[in-house]
Amino acid sequence: LSLDTTLYGSYFLWRGWLVARRRERGADSLVLHGKAMRIGIAFSMSIVWQRPLQLAVICARKILLVMLPFLSDAVVLDHHVILSLTTCFPSAFMFLAMFDGPWSLCLIKTMGLNSHDTEELFGSPHPSLPELLFWR
Repeated sequence: LSLDTTLYGSYFLWRGWLVARRRERGADSLVLHGKAMRIGIAFSMSIVWQRPLQLAVICARKILLVMLPFLSDAVVLDHHVILSLTTCFPSAFMFLAMFDGPWSLCLIKTMGLNSHDTEELFGSPHPSLPELLFWR
C-alpha cells in the first residue's frame, strides 16, 4: 500500500510537471497541471490521516487492557497488527477501485478529466498494454 501511494504520488507530480512545461493547450494546460499536482499531493499525504487513527486504536487497546487485566497482550492486537490494520483496512477499498492505475475510471472522474485532458496528462488517448500490466 505504501508503494502504491508513492507510485501514484510520484506519477501524478511528474506528469503534472510535464503538462505545465509543455503547455500544449495554454491556460487549460495549467488547469490540468493544478489537478495533477493536487492528486499527487493527496496521494503523498495519505499517511497523515492514518497516524491519528493508529493512536486512537492504540489508546483504546491500552484502556481495554487496563479495564480487563485478565486479557493477555497476545489476545488483544499488538502495535504491529494495529499499524497494519489502520494502514490497509480503510485504504484497501480505495485501491480496489483503481485497478488500472492512473487510467482508472475512478481517478479520471475524481479529477474531472475530459478526453483532451486525459490525452495531454497521460501522453496518449488510451493506455498501452504494458502500462496496464505494470499497474495491475
